[in-house]
Amino acid sequence: MTKITPLDGVWADQRPTIEQPPFGTPNGLGKSREIEESVAGQGLLNVLARHMGLMSLVVTLVCAITASIVAFQRPGYTAVTLILINPAPNRIIAEQKSLSQGLPDSAFVDSEIEVLRSADLLRRLDENLHPAATTAEQAVSLQELTNSIAIKRRDLTFVIEVSATAKNPGEAARIANGLVDLYLASQKESRQAAADEANGWLGDGLEQLKAEMQQRETAVQEYRGLHGLTKVAGVPVKEQQLAEIQRLVLSAKAEFAERNARYEQVRGFIDSGASPDTLAGALNSEIIRDLRNNEAKAAQNVADLNSRYGASHPALLRGQSELNTARTQIKLEIDRIVANLRDEAQVSRARLSTLEASLRQSSEDVVSSNSDLARLNQLESEAVAARNVYEELLQRSHEVARQGNLPTINARVIAKAQAPNRPSSPNWLLAAVGAVFGGFALALVAAFLAEQTRRGLYTVDDVKARVGYPLIASVPRLSRKEMRSASDKQGTPSTYLARKQFSAFAEAFRVFRASLQWHLQRSGSHVIAITSAIPNEGKTTLAFSLGRIWALSGQKVIIVDCDIRRRSLSSLVGTIGDYGLCEILADGRPWKNAVVSDRSTPLAVLPASPLPYTPEDLFDTARMDELMADLSSVYDVVILDCAPVLVLAESTILAKHAGTVAVVCHWGKTPVKLVEMAIDNLRSTGARIAGIAFNNVDPSAPQKGLQHGAPYVSKQTKAY
Repeated sequence: MTKITPLDGVWADQRPTIEQPPFGTPNGLGKSREIEESVAGQGLLNVLARHMGLMSLVVTLVCAITASIVAFQRPGYTAVTLILINPAPNRIIAEQKSLSQGLPDSAFVDSEIEVLRSADLLRRLDENLHPAATTAEQAVSLQELTNSIAIKRRDLTFVIEVSATAKNPGEAARIANGLVDLYLASQKESRQAAADEANGWLGDGLEQLKAEMQQRETAVQEYRGLHGLTKVAGVPVKEQQLAEIQRLVLSAKAEFAERNARYEQVRGFIDSGASPDTLAGALNSEIIRDLRNNEAKAAQNVADLNSRYGASHPALLRGQSELNTARTQIKLEIDRIVANLRDEAQVSRARLSTLEASLRQSSEDVVSSNSDLARLNQLESEAVAARNVYEELLQRSHEVARQGNLPTINARVIAKAQAPNRPSSPNWLLAAVGAVFGGFALALVAAFLAEQTRRGLYTVDDVKARVGYPLIASVPRLSRKEMRSASDKQGTPSTYLARKQFSAFAEAFRVFRASLQWHLQRSGSHVIAITSAIPNEGKTTLAFSLGRIWALSGQKVIIVDCDIRRRSLSSLVGTIGDYGLCEILADGRPWKNAVVSDRSTPLAVLPASPLPYTPEDLFDTARMDELMADLSSVYDVVILDCAPVLVLAESTILAKHAGTVAVVCHWGKTPVKLVEMAIDNLRSTGARIAGIAFNNVDPSAPQKGLQHGAPYVSKQTKAY
C-alpha cells in the first residue's frame, strides 16, 4: 500500500505557527477592525457584482421607459417674467405700518409669491384667456393653467420669477405677462381701496375728535372760572397774589425795622441828655441846624449886651428873650421830629401786620386751591391730548388728500416675458441623468431584494455564516463549447478534466484533493464520502472527476458507486463486470473481480448493479466493514459516491465508514435549509464533515473561490 504523504512534505503538527497579536492589544484591535471593514466593503461589492446582470437590466429598462416617455412628449415652451418686490413701499398714511410691512423681508417676499399663486388670481387669468369657455371647460383649463405656472424667488434677492409653460411660445408669454399684470392691478386696487377706506375713516374721525377736543377745552375754562384758577401769563392769579404779598411783607418788614431803629436811636439820645447838636446830627434836620445858628447868634448877642449893659437893660432883656425863643423852637422841633418818627414806626408796624394777615390768608387760599388745581391739570392734559390726536389725524387727512389719487404699489416688472425661440421641455439631458440615477437606485433596490431572497450559497462567507463549515472546493461551470473542445463527441466534465489536466477546472479539483487529503491525514483514514443534500447536484460527476485528478497524481485511488438506486457512476464509467457492489455485500463475492479500470486515468472503479436489497441490508453489515478495510489496505484513497442524504438514509450509514465527508452543493441553487438539514443528519451519526464543495460555479462571479474577494477564474488565472 502506498503511504500517504503531505503535499508540502511537512505534517500539520510540524508546521510552525504564526503568533497573532491578541485582540485586546492595540495592534490586534486595529487589525481586526481593518479586516472587518475590508470584508464588509468587499461583501457589498460582491453583492453588486453578483446581481450585475439584474442591475443592468433594471437600468436599461428604466432608461428605455424614460426615453419612450420623453420621445412621445409634446415640446413645451417656457416664458419668464421678472418682478422686483419692494419690501418697504411708500405708505399712504405716515407712521402707519401694515401687517406685511411688519414681516421680515424674506417672509414678505414669500407672502407675495403666495398672492401670485392665489386661486382668485389664477381664476381671473383663466377667464381672460378663455372668455367663452363653459363651466366644465373652465374647470379643466384652470387646472391646466395652474399646472403650467411656476413661481419662485431668485436666490436671496427680492426678484420673483414667474414662468409659464405652454405648447405655443406666444401663449406662454401671454400667460406669464397676464398673471403679472393681474397681480399689479390687484395691488393697485388694494391700495386704492385702502386709500378710500382711510378717507372715509378720517372724515368721520375728524368730526368726532373735533367735538371731543372742544368739549374738553370748554370744561377746562369752566372749571378754572368756577374755582378761581384763572391764569395770567401762564401762572394762576392766586399764586401771583401770594408772591406779591410776600414781596410787600418783606418790604414792610424792612421799612418798619428801619423806622423803628431810627426812633429808638433818637429816643435814646434824648433819654441820655444828648446835646442839641448831637440830636441835630442824629435827626439830620436842616431846621434844627438853622435854629441852632439862630440860638448861637442870640447867645452871642446876649453875651455882648451883658458886657456892656446891666442885667436890667432893655436891650439885654430883648436879647435874652430872643435866646430863649430860639431854644424853645429847637426843643419844639426836636419833639415834633421825634413824634413823627414814632408815628412812622407805628404806621409801619400796622402796615406790616396787615400785610402779614393778608399773606396768611393768601397762603390758605393757595393751599385750598391745590386740589382744584390738580383736577384742572388733569382736565388740561385731557384737552391737550384730544387736541394732539385731532391735529395728528388732521395732518394724516391732508396726506391722504395729497396721495390718495396716486396709490403706490410694492412691485414692478423688470423683465417682461418674450415668446421663447426654443422649447424648454422635454429636457433630454435632465431626463437622461434622472433615468440613469433613478435606474441605478432601483437597480440597487432590486439587487438587495434579490440578495435577501436568494436561496442558495454563493461565497465563502455564506458557507461559514449560514452553514458553519468551511468551503473546501469551488468547481467552475464548463460551457458546452469547452466540453466539446476536449472530446470528439458530446463531452463531459470528467472527460474535459482528463484531456485538460492543466486547466482551471482541473486545478479546482487539485484544491479539493488537497483539502480532503489534509482531513484524511488528521483522521488516519483512507475513505472519503462524497454526498449531497438532494439529487441533481452534480455529486457523481464531481466525485468521478476528483478520483481522476487524484489518480493522475500517482496515488492508487478507487471510487465506489454506493448510490445503488441510480447507479450514476456506473453509467458514467460505462463498463461493468458480471457483478458489482450489491453482489459483493449480499453474497460475499470477491471484490477484486468486480473492479474495473477507468479508460482515461489510472482510477479504479467499483460499480454497482441493481439488486432487490435495501441499502440498510447491505451497508450496515460486517461485510461492508470488511470491504472498507480491504480497500483501504490496497488503495491510498477510497472515494464513496453516496446517495443524497435527504433522499436515502444509506448516506448517513456510509458516512460512518469514512474518515471525512464532503457535501456537494450546486452553487447558488441548493437551498440553504436543505444543506443544513443534510449536515444535521450526518452529524447525528457522528460523521466527520470536512466542508462544502461548490459545483457549477459561474466563472465570472466574484467570491466563488476559496479566497476573500478573489475570483476563481480571472483573465490572469486563465493566462497563467
